[in-house]
Amino acid sequence: DVDRNYIPAGLRAVGLVLCGVIIALSVGFTVWTKKKEKVGVVRAAQPIFLYIIAIGTLLMGCAIIPFSLDPGVVSLEGASIACMSMPWLLFCGFSMTFSALFTKTHRILTIMKNAAAFKRVKVTALDVAKPMVCLLLVNIITLAVWTAIDPLMSNTIVLERNGLGQATATESVCSSEHQSIFLSVLGVTNLGALCVAFVEAYLARNISVELSESAYIMKAIGLILLVCLVGIPVMIIAQDDGLAFYFVAVAIIFTACISILCLIFVPKILATKKPRVEKRRYAVGGPQISRTSQSNGGAESETVGIKILSSPAAIAQLEEENRRLKQFVIDSGRRLSSVLNDEETGSRSRRLSHLSNGSMAESDDVVVEREKLVTFESSNKDGIK
Repeated sequence: DVDRNYIPAGLRAVGLVLCGVIIALSVGFTVWTKKKEKVGVVRAAQPIFLYIIAIGTLLMGCAIIPFSLDPGVVSLEGASIACMSMPWLLFCGFSMTFSALFTKTHRILTIMKNAAAFKRVKVTALDVAKPMVCLLLVNIITLAVWTAIDPLMSNTIVLERNGLGQATATESVCSSEHQSIFLSVLGVTNLGALCVAFVEAYLARNISVELSESAYIMKAIGLILLVCLVGIPVMIIAQDDGLAFYFVAVAIIFTACISILCLIFVPKILATKKPRVEKRRYAVGGPQISRTSQSNGGAESETVGIKILSSPAAIAQLEEENRRLKQFVIDSGRRLSSVLNDEETGSRSRRLSHLSNGSMAESDDVVVEREKLVTFESSNKDGIK
């Protein structure tokens, strides 16, 4: 009787359930993005990148399915196909997800750097898509060469033999002659992209944008980087134990996917459920001053922070508002100076009158303080004192 060390049914069920959770969340968030793509919160986050992130995590999660197949449930040929499909799903999904996160933060940094230098820059969809396409092409080319030259195959290795030389314990593993070379290329490429994405997210962490998305991206990338730095060495140590290797790999994939989905999508869902706050305009005795407030994700929702004006009409409107505000401050200062001068003149006249009538013998010992209350009334009767 040979112990073949196949994945137990209970452990396989756990892996497939975790895979189902990832698929359900990815599909659910994709449907939610489609339904809310005209809402201000989703529009600000760019729905195309949200779709790419959801599809990338879906592919990563689906990699658990072939990982759960061995000759105990499929044929040897089917197990070999499952072996090679794992890196395709895992690395393509990984590159799509993190290249989307990278391009979002890179776009924000590019705009902010040029804004700091008072330069106008136009960042098109093609500009932000270039890193994503390059990273995805590197992964696809590497995987295609690997599949064509030396694909992974399901092989059975003997773990123990009895005194007669007969195998008593075997294990099914996915292996190829040059797998270490291809895995090194894929690992360096994707981990390098992950580190660059983390640096970009760290630099953009304090930029105030819609829902502080840069901070959430940095948290997601930092968490995944930590999981990889801890999990990959554990996988290397546990590679001689097939069951431990399977469990650690599934846990890493699940943690990575859930972290990304929750940190990217959940804040947006919560923002759309907040009560709507109408946008108000306050008039303080002169020009109208805009105050922005966050709504429940409507198309005109705004947040306090950096707002990028890309149209000439918006820039001209802002310049006109600034000019009116400056003129209002000058006029208000003149009116206030006039009121104070009139008050001082009236006080002197009353003092002279008292002295002439003899009602104040020693005016230096008497201090008369008068309080003047100046109130500017707004259009909605809210007084600003």
